[in-house]
Amino acid sequence: MRDDIYIQCQGLIKSACRDLKNIQILTNRNPLDRTNQYILKYAAIFSCGVVEQIVKKIIVDNLSKNSNRFAKYFFSEWLFDHGLNPKYSEIVKHLGRMDVDVKNDIKKIFQRSEMKKFENSLNSLVELRNKISHGADITVGIKDIREYFYASIIIIVHILKVVQLHNNENDTL
Repeated sequence: MRDDIYIQCQGLIKSACRDLKNIQILTNRNPLDRTNQYILKYAAIFSCGVVEQIVKKIIVDNLSKNSNRFAKYFFSEWLFDHGLNPKYSEIVKHLGRMDVDVKNDIKKIFQRSEMKKFENSLNSLVELRNKISHGADITVGIKDIREYFYASIIIIVHILKVVQLHNNENDTL
């Protein structure tokens, strides 16, 4: 995997962290403001969207690594035009379609009990987005949304490491 995917992901993550921090400052300024419920819904949808975008970037980058420009365009356009619920199981499933060894290595990492909380947080973030998209109110605050997002980023970092390791192995063959 090329270094530019890391730079792109890092930029998205830094920007999202800054935005979520600003949302926390805004909602803490006047906790009883009725508009906070909408701001929190935005924060949940936004943070889940960032996770989805990063996962798609990893998949597209990996699929298009040795592809011609037409295949790269197809992978990029097709994947970004289709929604992806970035639940842990969905991410692993999509990565497994590219490389079973990547999938198995990621599953090994997240079988450890201390990693389950990150998986649960990612899934909670996705469920929160899905509830909002179906018109439900949410009962979590910005602190919870930020924690879900940060846990999701930990998963992404592990996925990037595993994908990089496998790409480096394949490059030496």
